Amino acid sequence: MSKEKLTENSVKKASCPSSPSSIDHYYGKGLVLRVSRNGVKNWRYRYKIDGAKKTLTLGTCPTVNFIDDRK
Repeated sequence: MSKEKLTENSVKKASCPSSPSSIDHYYGKGLVLRVSRNGVKNWRYRYKIDGAKKTLTLGTCPTVNFIDDRK
């Protein structure tokens, strides 16, 4: 669950091993890239409201591109 640096290269290289159904790549401040076993990449945002953990799916990669926004 380590935080990675958000770069175009890190997003392209993000993959999922064959054993779990999906794996999360954390980029800090709640931004997560979930990669499924079949290679689909979804951007998600994790947050808390009143102590309850919530997750909001923002869209698929590369349709939603946060790299340009963070430069």
